[in-house]
Order: sequence, then structure tokens, then C-alpha cells
Amino acid sequence: GSVTTLNLAYTYSLSGPLPTTLAQVPSLTNVDLSGNSLSGTLPPGWSALSSLTRLVMQYNSLSGFLPVGWSALA
Repeated sequence: GSVTTLNLAYTYSLSGPLPTTLAQVPSLTNVDLSGNSLSGTLPPGWSALSSLTRLVMQYNSLSGFLPVGWSALA
């Protein structure tokens, strides 16, 4: 089987930049990383997650804008 959901919301144990390696899981449709201490910007490589339909990231310390490649995801 393929991993379709990653829910690490409110674990309060995630900190630092978002992992670029998440782009290596193209089957992801649902990612929730809310309520942690993640910082930085969205990795441009995440635009390769073409199956992603839900991304929840509130209550972190993220900054910046959506990478240009994300405009193709709709």
C-alpha cells in the first residue's frame, strides 16, 4: 500500500524547517502538521505532491510565500 495521510498535528515535537524529503512520497493526499514549531518556507520540491488535496499547517512559525511551482496544483 501507499501512504496517503500524514497527521502529526499538535505533537509539539516537530521543529525547524519543513523536510524536503516529503516530496518523495507522491501518494500523499492529506498532510496535517499543525500546532508544532516548524519554521521557514515551504520547500519548492513539495510542488511535486500532485495528489495532495489537503495541507494544514496553522500554528507554526512559517514564513514567505507559496513557491511558484504550487500554482500548477489546483
